[in-house]
Amino acid sequence: MCDLQTLKKYLTRPSPPRAANDPNCRGKIFSGNDGELWESKPTATGVYRWIKVAPSAKPKSPKSSSKSSSKSSSKSSGFEQHTVVELKEMAQVRGLKGYSKLRKAELIELLTMH
Repeated sequence: MCDLQTLKKYLTRPSPPRAANDPNCRGKIFSGNDGELWESKPTATGVYRWIKVAPSAKPKSPKSSSKSSSKSSSKSSGFEQHTVVELKEMAQVRGLKGYSKLRKAELIELLTMH
């Protein structure tokens, strides 16, 4: 499994807190510390690095019309596209407590407050 890293260098960078060169991470897409999606891609020499996924390639949430824009702030709309698992990983990386039993909307609220 592509494990979360806890060293400071992994937690302070914008890319995911995982080793891109880990065999289980190669070619996979994960949420970064900045809330964006990143993909582990090989360089010309075969070393894997995190490359930010283009905004047009991100999955779009279904019908995010005026209903979601009036309910949530612009910062929280970035979290809407992430899965509950990804949101929980973000909460863990940020050192938050009490997130394991929260639902998606509650996780988004927690992450926007911290």
